[in-house]
Amino acid sequence: WYLNVNNEDKSNYYASNSYGWDDSVFNYQFTESGTYTIYAYYKGSSDNYVTNKLIFNVKEATKQTTTSLSLDKTTIAPGDSVKITPSVNVKGTTDAVTSGEFEIYVNDVLVSTINIGESYDYANTTESIYYAYAKYIASSGYENSTSESKTFVINSDTSVVATTTAIN
Repeated sequence: WYLNVNNEDKSNYYASNSYGWDDSVFNYQFTESGTYTIYAYYKGSSDNYVTNKLIFNVKEATKQTTTSLSLDKTTIAPGDSVKITPSVNVKGTTDAVTSGEFEIYVNDVLVSTINIGESYDYANTTESIYYAYAKYIASSGYENSTSESKTFVINSDTSVVATTTAIN
């Protein structure tokens, strides 16, 4: 038995075993996305057999990501700005993702969409406590992810310090 993928013989994929042909197994690894028609065939000295054709739709593999966010300040005066800088890595590694965009949110309001490698300067004149986070909008081959929130304060008294309390 031999394997045929998209009308191309894969001569390095063949199956035989001591249990008979009914138990033959092929292991084939797809390396690209696309639609594949696969069947097995037997060419004997007097008999030829072809299995049913199977169609596989293979999607591009995606990598999980982890998005992080940094702020250059945690307290600013009204009208000043805080620099919001997101970054994204392949999850569980230090491998930086270099394509895609970020959506920047302040208090759950989308304030900007920026490219990887860029920062966003947020300014407001209303004194309050704010929190910011970023959503990575993935490019091909990666998955979306969202950073944890970072808190900052806009206050005339810049000695006020933002603190974050985790609530479980």
